Amino acid sequence: MSSGSAPDPPHLEPAALVAAIATERRAHEDRYERDEAARRIAAARFGRQLTEAHHRVQERFAGFFERLVPGGWVALDLDLPEDGGPPALDVQVAFPGCEPERIDTLSGGQRTLVAFAFGLALFLERPTRLLVLDEVEPALDESNLRRFNTLLGEVAATRQVLLVSHQRRTRDVGDVSFGIGRSGEGASMLHYRYERATKGLVVFGHVRGNWLERTETLMSEAVR
Repeated sequence: MSSGSAPDPPHLEPAALVAAIATERRAHEDRYERDEAARRIAAARFGRQLTEAHHRVQERFAGFFERLVPGGWVALDLDLPEDGGPPALDVQVAFPGCEPERIDTLSGGQRTLVAFAFGLALFLERPTRLLVLDEVEPALDESNLRRFNTLLGEVAATRQVLLVSHQRRTRDVGDVSFGIGRSGEGASMLHYRYERATKGLVVFGHVRGNWLERTETLMSEAVR
């Protein structure tokens, strides 16, 4: 071996070389078996946790939907493929006096009720202190809107709810209402803040026409 060159690899007899290869192969197979066992354990744990969560969500979903649609019925089926594919959910819905229907055949108002009940059931599985809803109820009729607002009020009793709505009845459920409009340039602007408990009203900026007249109008609407 010349100075500065890499050392020659150790010389192995054929029998020793075969034994070394066999040892490395067994080690590789052992690692593979351990990894597979860990994967099966993790998959089983995930499936168990997902099944338990599904039962909780299904129970809340059915309860909320029955509150919103007395006499209605929903089912949430969980599909866990044996081949390890992604889980899937199947929603079945039946409104009073109707056969079970698919989601894509429901009306806008019916979809709103199903989506709100399901979304709220999911939200409460990992709840936060803030729930944000953006115009979720425009398709509801009077009776459905009343039940929606009742359930929404119960949710708001334990957490903060931020709701964007054009419905007067829904706005009346909130503790504080903010009036949003558009400026002459088309940008959204905050026009007023109204607190229901104290009937306190704050008007911001110049609001369509005479400022004082607009403030008096808002005050009279708030009192009513």
